[in-house]
Amino acid sequence: MKTYTPVIYWFDKSTPITAIDIQQVDVPAKKTREVERNCERYYKLATVGVQELVRIWEYCFDKEIQTVHVDFIAQLEGHNKSINCCKFSPNGEMLASGDSDGVLFIWQYSDEEIHVDPTIDLDFPPNKENWKHNRKVNVRHSGDINCIAWSPDSRYIATGSADNTVAVHDVTNGHRLWDIRNFRNFPVGLSWDPHGKYIISCSTDRRLDVIDAQRGHRKREFFTVTGLKTVIGDVSTNPEVPYKLFHDSQLVSFTRATDFSPCGSLLFVPAAHLEVSDSNIYGTYVIRRSDFESLRPYALLPSSKPTVFVRCSPIVYELLENKENFLGLPYRVVFGVLTKESITIYDTQHSSPIIYIDTLHYQDISGFSWAPDGKNIIISSWEGFNTFISDFEHEFGKRTQIPEMSDELINVLKKTKKETKEEKSAKKPKEEKSAKKRREPRRSEKNSKEIVKDEPEKSTPKVSKAETTPSKKGKTETPTATPKTPSIVNFLTPKSTQKPKIQKRIETVMIE
Repeated sequence: MKTYTPVIYWFDKSTPITAIDIQQVDVPAKKTREVERNCERYYKLATVGVQELVRIWEYCFDKEIQTVHVDFIAQLEGHNKSINCCKFSPNGEMLASGDSDGVLFIWQYSDEEIHVDPTIDLDFPPNKENWKHNRKVNVRHSGDINCIAWSPDSRYIATGSADNTVAVHDVTNGHRLWDIRNFRNFPVGLSWDPHGKYIISCSTDRRLDVIDAQRGHRKREFFTVTGLKTVIGDVSTNPEVPYKLFHDSQLVSFTRATDFSPCGSLLFVPAAHLEVSDSNIYGTYVIRRSDFESLRPYALLPSSKPTVFVRCSPIVYELLENKENFLGLPYRVVFGVLTKESITIYDTQHSSPIIYIDTLHYQDISGFSWAPDGKNIIISSWEGFNTFISDFEHEFGKRTQIPEMSDELINVLKKTKKETKEEKSAKKPKEEKSAKKRREPRRSEKNSKEIVKDEPEKSTPKVSKAETTPSKKGKTETPTATPKTPSIVNFLTPKSTQKPKIQKRIETVMIE
């Protein structure tokens, strides 16, 4: 793992960077460049800040001289106030940016030739790519736009504003499909389900809303947890006391960015805060898709300071041999969690972090983004510099593909679609027939197999080592016992067969 902080003024000197995003598609290799680099792959980066400009860059890592090369691509003008957020569309053809004036810009890549304006500032290089403002999409709020989220098909965009509104627009024609205006306090984090079904909104009023993306209705709301009986460090919770799940508005942060795993089976939520007795427990919640029904997070990943930002790597990896499987997925999802001073990298196979990095910048960290191949990340800061961290390949292992979603992996919420009369009439004879079979008495042990039984409900499986990882000889080993998920596991402490010393430490908590 290598770290680079190039001395580049991404905007004017000492101008903070408020948000960054890396384009999640491959940058064409045949593109003409001023200087040919000894790089295997090129990436495209968007930066926004207080300077009212959107700038697009291209970067790559040179393996010969062990450095990062950054080239200017384009400067996009049009905002009248500082820009709070930016996000490339999943297909890579558009870039959205929202500002403090309540205006959202959709920039669209064009192959048309760039006409250089003779009155342009000659102190800055001309644009190398043509990104045009899509004027069909006229999104305006009466307050700052704090967060945005694209739909998986890049057709729709959701915006969260300081006017206590979440709205969804069609980027093909600019029509507003729906909005929710009755938020108790303004949303500061949005994420769109990879399957397109839900939008998650995190607000400063200590609530997490699960919204139906199609109709714009709140389906669920995470606010408090009851019956919590566990020990966190040397503090014990009272199961009879309800605990609020999230930090209040005293957490000074411009964002509380949630994120889904690439498969959509898990949701990671920052700003976790449990007030137990006189102690404050901070961290990040892990919420399974099936937990949307129970309104209860699955686990808490504690942190010494409040967390504000979560991003998942777009790549999933094979399970490691002879290791625990903390969240029971048949692959490893890697995700990063930010505080204002540090970044912690987790994977879903281990209950403890795998990478911890701090003291990167003198001022607070404002955000970070994963490269599309998962090999590097960029971390932005309020002091106006970006830090590049590369060579993650050997840290995470072999890549794998995300399997098709099934009910055995994820418990999807029940469909609200009403059955038609024809469907009910076709279903009724089958139900009567199966009911008659269930009423038949068991005549003998021989005929017992013919009795129709109801299928058990499917749930998220706990994948054992033998089920996911073949042995070296190519044969599947039969486990002697099913591994159990520990109720309390160490945080930032590797597992060991030796008895641990008695000391105060932060521990991961199972909330179930």
